[in-house]
Amino acid sequence: MLREVKNTDQLLEELITATTKPKLVSFLIPIGLPGLGKTYFKQNILSKLMAEQEGCSFKSICQDDIRQEMINSFLSENPTATYDAAMINTKDLLQSKFEEVIIHTIDTFVDNEE
Repeated sequence: MLREVKNTDQLLEELITATTKPKLVSFLIPIGLPGLGKTYFKQNILSKLMAEQEGCSFKSICQDDIRQEMINSFLSENPTATYDAAMINTKDLLQSKFEEVIIHTIDTFVDNEE
């Protein structure tokens, strides 16, 4: 079930409640313009809250981090390439790599819970 949550208090309450249910995987996908506080919320509020919950594991998957890893890899394999060229060459593969990381993370979580 995918639904939009706009209220931070509601989101935090649902996440705390979710930690008491076995094998429940919740996704929080912050969407918004740069500079609105998505990363701040993840680093300073959500990760600390999840760390305080017994039996709860928190995994952050950031598309920006995945893209940077892809760019770094491209540049190391193509030392004469520019950063702009690396951005262009990794653009089309980013979504599939992001999905691959999500699926791997879920599989790892499920395997560890069994």
